[in-house]
Amino acid sequence: MRKDNTQTLRDILHAYFKTMGLEHKLVEQEVLEAWPEVAGPMIMRYVTSIEFRNQTLYVALKSGTMRNELLMNKNRFVQSLNTTLGYNEVKDIVFR
Repeated sequence: MRKDNTQTLRDILHAYFKTMGLEHKLVEQEVLEAWPEVAGPMIMRYVTSIEFRNQTLYVALKSGTMRNELLMNKNRFVQSLNTTLGYNEVKDIVFR
C-alpha cells in the first residue's frame, strides 16, 4: 500500500539537485534524452549535435531542407518535448 506522503525517485532527485544548485544540469540531461524520442529516428539521421541552454534547444542538422521542414513544425516539437518531460522547460528550439 502506498502512503500519501511518498515521492517518486524523480521528484527526490530534482529536490536534491535543486538544493545543491545543480537542477539545471539534471533538466538539461532530461531534455537531451527526450529529444531523440520526440524527433524520431528519421529526423535523428540528420542531426549532428544538440545542446540545451537558457530554455532553448539547439539542434544542428546536416540538411537545409530538413531544417526548413522542422521550422514549420517547431511549436509542435516544443509542445511534445514538454509533454514528454512532464513540465514546461523548453521554450524554444533553434534549428541550424
